[in-house]
Amino acid sequence: MQPMMQSTTTEQTIEAACREYLGERDPFLVGVELKKGNPGQLWVFLDSEYADVTIEQCSRISRELSEWLDREDLIDGGFRLNVSSPGLDRPLTDVRQYAKNIGRQCRVSTTENEKDVIYQGELTDVLEDAVLISVTSKKGRTMETKKILFSDIREIKIIPVFHS
Repeated sequence: MQPMMQSTTTEQTIEAACREYLGERDPFLVGVELKKGNPGQLWVFLDSEYADVTIEQCSRISRELSEWLDREDLIDGGFRLNVSSPGLDRPLTDVRQYAKNIGRQCRVSTTENEKDVIYQGELTDVLEDAVLISVTSKKGRTMETKKILFSDIREIKIIPVFHS
């Protein structure tokens, strides 16, 4: 592993190391969160392009990462390792997460012309450089499709819809 720059946080170092360790496998790494405490907690979030992440996958990767992290000694002191899917409260962070969410409601925070803009609607397609979101027009009568470049997205979250 290459040495990290001084300004890199422990969390960023661990995330980069986990990305390197996990490589291109599915499920893939979407985030790492290090929480202080006694013991500290390391949360590793995984997602899959094709299906939900299973408990068996999380358990297997947890065992692998635990052994590897112990050998690499990246975290000072004891810690509890938690490997999980990201859950609905976390934003999508990897373009590979988008395709399986086509047809779901989402909220997209963007920057357009140096202004913060939020769109809410149905994720209808994922293109090479953008997503398409079907939103209700300002007059509320028609649907229009907005093309939002990945480079303009600050955050995108899936909105859970519960059916009774």
